[in-house]
Amino acid sequence: MLVPLVLPLWAVGALAQSVGACSNYGTALSNGTCQCPPGFSSSSDCTVATCDNPLVPTQDRQLFSTVLSGNASAGCARQCSDGFDGPNCNVCSSDMACSSALADRNGATSSSSSSSGISLTDGLGEPVCSRSAWSWTEGFASCQVVNPTLQSVFSGATTLTIQKTVDPSQALSNAEGPGGTMTAQLWYAPSSGNTTIVEQFFCAADSCVQSNSTGSAAQTEQVDWTCQNLRCTCIPGTEFCGAPGAPLDLTTTINDLSATLSITCDAATGTECAFKQQTLRTLFGANGLALSGCQWGECVLPSTINSLASSLSGSTTSDGGSNDLSGGVIAGLAVLGGFVVALLILLGLGLVNQRRARRRLRAKEGFPAGAGAAGSAASYEGKDEVPPVHPSSPVGVHFSNLSYILPAGPSSWPLSLLSRAPKQDRTILSSLSASIPGGSFCAVLGPSGSGKTSLVDLLAGARKTGYRAGSIELVRGASQYAGGEAGAPLAVVEKEREAVRIGYVDQHDVLSETSTVREAIAFAAEMKLGEVSRAKKRARVFEVMTQLGLVDIADSYIGTVEGTGRWGISGGERRRVSIALELVAHPSILILDEPTSGLDSTSALRILTSLKALTVATPSRSATTVIVTIHQPSSQLWHKFDDVLVLAQGGGQLYWGKADEVSGWWEGKGVRCPDGWNPADFLLDLATSPPPDFLPLRPSIAPRKFSVVTPLEQPLGDSQLPRRRSSAIPTMLLRNDNLHAGVDRTPQATALTQVEALFLREGKNLIRDRTLLLMHNLVLPLVALFVGGMYYQVNESIGGFQSRVGALFFSGCLVAFASLSALSNFSRAKRLFIRERGRAYYHSLAWLATEVVLDIVPLRLIPTILLSVIV
Repeated sequence: MLVPLVLPLWAVGALAQSVGACSNYGTALSNGTCQCPPGFSSSSDCTVATCDNPLVPTQDRQLFSTVLSGNASAGCARQCSDGFDGPNCNVCSSDMACSSALADRNGATSSSSSSSGISLTDGLGEPVCSRSAWSWTEGFASCQVVNPTLQSVFSGATTLTIQKTVDPSQALSNAEGPGGTMTAQLWYAPSSGNTTIVEQFFCAADSCVQSNSTGSAAQTEQVDWTCQNLRCTCIPGTEFCGAPGAPLDLTTTINDLSATLSITCDAATGTECAFKQQTLRTLFGANGLALSGCQWGECVLPSTINSLASSLSGSTTSDGGSNDLSGGVIAGLAVLGGFVVALLILLGLGLVNQRRARRRLRAKEGFPAGAGAAGSAASYEGKDEVPPVHPSSPVGVHFSNLSYILPAGPSSWPLSLLSRAPKQDRTILSSLSASIPGGSFCAVLGPSGSGKTSLVDLLAGARKTGYRAGSIELVRGASQYAGGEAGAPLAVVEKEREAVRIGYVDQHDVLSETSTVREAIAFAAEMKLGEVSRAKKRARVFEVMTQLGLVDIADSYIGTVEGTGRWGISGGERRRVSIALELVAHPSILILDEPTSGLDSTSALRILTSLKALTVATPSRSATTVIVTIHQPSSQLWHKFDDVLVLAQGGGQLYWGKADEVSGWWEGKGVRCPDGWNPADFLLDLATSPPPDFLPLRPSIAPRKFSVVTPLEQPLGDSQLPRRRSSAIPTMLLRNDNLHAGVDRTPQATALTQVEALFLREGKNLIRDRTLLLMHNLVLPLVALFVGGMYYQVNESIGGFQSRVGALFFSGCLVAFASLSALSNFSRAKRLFIRERGRAYYHSLAWLATEVVLDIVPLRLIPTILLSVIV
């Protein structure tokens, strides 16, 4: 008689029949019916929900009716037996309900049950309703799906029912499936119009394992139900699966759900659960479908619980379950750990090397005064030689038939491909010969373009891109001039026993702008004096500052002269600081390129007076050979020089000899210096416009391909010098070759000392030049506050998700563009690095490691962490 009121879901059933013979993964029987999971009618091929309770035989459960159920949006409602709930009445809510349902099924009354229900421990064997998330035989659950993203599309009420089959042989319900399986159904009731609840899709999985574990949130106990071989089917024509007018069709997404399924609930109440699968996690977050208000219910005998609990004793886990670290995280931690271990090993090796070098140097404390700074024992580790020391006698320079040819650059392309004219090289220096005695003060004069800078570059061993011919030798002892006292014969310095320091100060003062004068010189001492004790380094720094008159400005910042940064010392003082950086290492030979350029006469005189003093030996040090290039010295400066080498326009040699013999020698050649003239002005006039008799001295253009360069006539002013000369320039021209065999050009400090000194200097630079540090560590947090405030408490919807993506993108762009400041940092430090690396202050890797760490940590890492924490 209820037939007219039954089957409001026939439409759904008709659609579901197209899925297969039996819906909800029921089993087709030989008699043409279906064996359905609890809560579905076998007479309708498992498409229509049934009510009553799960202990009633499946064929006897009444079908769902919108009239009889009352509130159709809640499922069966009034069609459920007392004490049962859920869309299809599978969830028990009290022990009395289970006892009554079992009694009704057995055809008995429930008069033996007390009004307060049956206790677990009364031993009467009456069934109880287990309402925990842990299932003993066959557990049922009904949960509300609360997901902002899903609710923004489907605004009605969404319910998920779950059936966990653990041990069907001991189940009181009509368990149909095997143990270790799971079925689930998602129900949806629209919020307007026809609000009848309708099944949208169903899922099943097998190979399920139930366990207890400890969750990461406050170490809460949770129940895990993990299954394999998940499969789901979307019921065609429903709201979720392509119904006409539906906002979204999830058919493909639902039908593609597979692989592993995990249902996790808090063990205390079981009300909060998560339906986790990889695709669902991608769509809805780490917890997949978040479930709330879950009601668990399972009618089970107390004896069954006791026996199963005994067998499961000790089988729970506390390893975090699904919260274990992933393989990618483990791999990342392994790489990070390996990097830290490698860094510690390098640090340990650096400490060992540093201490070994200092011990060896302390063992050599007895060598002559002034020699301790010549080099570090670290440069000679593993060798039998003693550490290098300065020779007791000064070191001079002898060069013979020295020529330098600069390859011509390619002409404009593609015209060079059509031209048949041979490419020409340019001769910069042509057959220069001189013997500069040790301990002398030699000036190289000549007009602009005469090759003065190229000559001192070659003497200092700087890298040159051209071709060089001739020989350069370091000599020990004094040479002799005709008519003078015979000195010790020229001797080539033995590279096996002695290492000679050559200091080179080029035209431009490239200094650390944020350092003080004392700090700049101390840094040079730290690098060039190796592992000498700090007290000796400080003493040497003070000695050099005293020699060059820098004590009064020792604590002044160097600054810049262009006005682009901190104002500092004057141009003359900067020049003296540049000289001090080379002088601190006790150089045997000091070469300076235009040391008086751009200075007033007083500053120029003070610098040359300081340089002249270096050529005088003292009890604590040997005399230093000083070679300077100078453009047009005053008569007062001229009388400071011992020897003079004059270069003609184009690189030819015009004169070499004593400075005080210039006028007499030229007068003997028929060219008289006018009375009252400065000899330097006289020589420069001759070098710029020599008389016709001297025109052969002008260099010729030589082709690039040659085997021998024809030597020029013996340079004037050199005929009186009994120096060694080869009959012709060597037939092989060497490119980028250093002929200074005895020169020590390796960094004297150990790697750890280099890094320590660089960190100290660059750290001070970062603090004193506060622009970058403040901008990165203040601006980024301020922008983070702005972004965080703009997106504060964004709701969990699709719009909110898009807002979060926008905030992350904006923050990432901000960090990326802020990192561009590293380009200007390296560009600004490039000139100083090139000068110091060329002078063998440190290894390139030490500088690079320091720059990278001091750029990444305070300017990139810390601001990014602040940005991430705030946002």
